[in-house]
Amino acid sequence: MFTKRSTNYFALFFYSLFYAVNLLLRFSTILVVAVFLFSCNNNPEVVAKPPPHHSIKRNKINALTEEEKLKKYRLDTLFKSRAINREFNGSVLVAQNGKILYKACFGYSVYEDKTPIKFSTQFQIASTSKPFTATAIMLLKEKGLLNYTDDVKKYFPDFPYSGISIKLLLNHRSGLGNYIYFMENDFPDEGKFISNEMVLNYILKKKPTLYSKPDKKFEYNNTNYVLLALIVEKISGKPFPKFMKEEIFDKCGMKNTWVKTSSDTIFKSNQTIGYFKKEWERYKLNFADGVYGDKNIFSTAVDLYRFENAINDYMLLKKETLAEAYKGYSTEKPGSRNYGFGWRVYQINGDTKFAYHNGWWHGYNSTFFRRLSDHAVIIILANKYNRSAYQIYDVLQVLDNSQNVIDLEQDEQKDVEKK
Repeated sequence: MFTKRSTNYFALFFYSLFYAVNLLLRFSTILVVAVFLFSCNNNPEVVAKPPPHHSIKRNKINALTEEEKLKKYRLDTLFKSRAINREFNGSVLVAQNGKILYKACFGYSVYEDKTPIKFSTQFQIASTSKPFTATAIMLLKEKGLLNYTDDVKKYFPDFPYSGISIKLLLNHRSGLGNYIYFMENDFPDEGKFISNEMVLNYILKKKPTLYSKPDKKFEYNNTNYVLLALIVEKISGKPFPKFMKEEIFDKCGMKNTWVKTSSDTIFKSNQTIGYFKKEWERYKLNFADGVYGDKNIFSTAVDLYRFENAINDYMLLKKETLAEAYKGYSTEKPGSRNYGFGWRVYQINGDTKFAYHNGWWHGYNSTFFRRLSDHAVIIILANKYNRSAYQIYDVLQVLDNSQNVIDLEQDEQKDVEKK
């Protein structure tokens, strides 16, 4: 039996307990908010909130579902772990079914100044530039200004090789040598850049030996896309950077994307520097750093997603044109991996499931992965060389809630890391 006095004690006890818990919860909320704000403002390793003008309309169609929120949490855990344990330094964006599930920035754009990476920070996307160059060619094809069967001699009459068409440049079956190798001995000085025209003139004068006969086999080769950029200029009458800005970047709303040339010597405010090793060594520039078409587009993860949306919405190219781009044109070796027009493709029974392109150049890594069925997009840009920038297996596991996903290794790494 409880007395009236003991009942009052119990009531006082529970009231005090309730008050203490309530006060603790309020204090915890204030503490969490304070820590969050402090980390956003003072921790350069993670930029948690993008500038307002970088919002993407497509992400506003619907709020994230509970399942998507869980994916976002798992992705955040994954990339924060990479940043801490593997020293990943860069920007990430992951989307699926028209929604951005996750985007984040880690580390520094300029290490010496401890300048934090933001969503407007621009990375050299290296060979991930090739889909853009191919898009420019396909735009001219749709306008009836060229044919894929056109011989390179049509545009450069003194070109020393016959039987090399625009199509063979696009799908890397030209047989041409790689300018990075056949020109390096003649341009040993660091910081003295060559141009696309100098590559062409070198070919016209020196006639470097072909790797193979045209259309004999697939041979990934940067010279192909250097020539394609020159063909864009020849047909359009515009410098390649100007054509890309007016016909692609501006139309996609890519405000932080541009093409670097041999004459660009002024460092832009939002530009990154390429590093490698734990000691943050700067990669030394060499003669090839002024050549475009094969590389030298600077962009952001957000802008690449805008390009993805424009492609999917057929804002730039027709559906039938993209179908040609996603075909695999090399069948010498059986397998699922192939190359289309500017895109690496992964095919199952001849049906293209993924279109993607990686990049590597002087400290920069880039991954631009696109799954066509559900518009799953994985964009990873890094300016401190790190192999994890290519590793999307764990990301696909999150997107599919499954262990049964295809592991795509870094094809670009295999082709060009020997540079």
